[in-house]
Amino acid sequence: MAAEKRPDRKPASRPRAQGGVLLPQEDPQEYITLRAELVHQYQPGSAHERMLVDLVVQCRWRLLRCERLEAALNDPSLATSEPKEDTATFRHFQTAVQRSHDRALRALCRAQADRKIAEATKIPASSIDLPVQYGHPGPIAPVIPLRRLRLM
Repeated sequence: MAAEKRPDRKPASRPRAQGGVLLPQEDPQEYITLRAELVHQYQPGSAHERMLVDLVVQCRWRLLRCERLEAALNDPSLATSEPKEDTATFRHFQTAVQRSHDRALRALCRAQADRKIAEATKIPASSIDLPVQYGHPGPIAPVIPLRRLRLM
C-alpha cells in the first residue's frame, strides 16, 4: 500500500484557546469575554483550577448555545415534521452539558476550598489530594483529609 499524502490543512481561523468549542457562526470575542469574566470571578490559583475554570467556561458556552437552540426550536417558522425527535435530542444534549458544568463547578469549589485550607494551615501542597492509584502508595507524608480538618 502506497503512502497517501494528506491534503494540506488550512490554519485554524480561531484561536486555540477556545478548545474547539466555537461554531463558525459564533463570535470568538464573546467567548473570550465570558472566559475573562469567569476567570476573574473564580480566581484560579493553580494549573488544576485553571483547567477546571476552562471546563466551566466551555460548558457555560454550550449552555448559552442551548438557549439559542431552544429559541430556534420554539420558532414556528422553523418547525420540522418531527418536532418530538428534535426536542428529545436537544434535551438530551442540554442535560449532558448541564451535568458536566455542575460537576466541573463542584470540583473547582472543592479544589479551591482545599487550597485555602492548606494555605491557612500551612500544609505542604504535595500532601493535598494525592490519590492512591495503580498500587502506588502515595506521598511519603500522610495525606490529611482536608474536608474533615477543623480549624480553631
